[in-house]
Amino acid sequence: MKVEALRVGTYQTNCYICVYDDDNSAVIIDPGDEGEKIYDVVVQDKLVVTHIMLTHGHPDHVGAVPYLKKFTGAKVLMHKDDSFMITDDETPSIAHLLGMNPISIVPDGFLADNDTIDMGFSKAHIMHTPGHTPGSICIQVKDCLFTGDTLFAGSIGRTDLPGGDEHKMRISLNRILTNIDDNTILYPGHGPSTTMKYERISNPFLRT
Repeated sequence: MKVEALRVGTYQTNCYICVYDDDNSAVIIDPGDEGEKIYDVVVQDKLVVTHIMLTHGHPDHVGAVPYLKKFTGAKVLMHKDDSFMITDDETPSIAHLLGMNPISIVPDGFLADNDTIDMGFSKAHIMHTPGHTPGSICIQVKDCLFTGDTLFAGSIGRTDLPGGDEHKMRISLNRILTNIDDNTILYPGHGPSTTMKYERISNPFLRT
């Protein structure tokens, strides 16, 4: 599997395009903005996008979903506890708080803790990791873990936005520490990639 990272939007959110080389099927994770930029890669590489997966519902991670859904027809999947952020009247307040435009779209399905999603070229395993938002998830594909805004290189996600919960974040981080192998590559929602081994040793938020 090849992972291509695009930094998009005001908050430089990492949008990941995961591609299986044999048949060019692909999954897009967290298309936060600049749908045209993301779709240009899809067209250029002749990718067949099967799923758009969201680690959480904040607007800087979902802004390009309607555009990409329109042009790829891919299934949009997220945790149900964050679906209100893109489907009901709460959306504008969260989007405007971050200085972004709200979107409105109905997910094609929901991801729950311990789900295994067949992506064609591999299987994605879902870990519900609330704390940054109620419906935050991490997505594990082989030796890669897409952590959204739960865990960053050298830091963790903030819990002071609406729906954030510091206690739940601690539980989620402990679960990652307990269950994720040191050799796993971490792909966060912002900033550089890292490894579980490096974060276990160096991340001050994982040592307290």
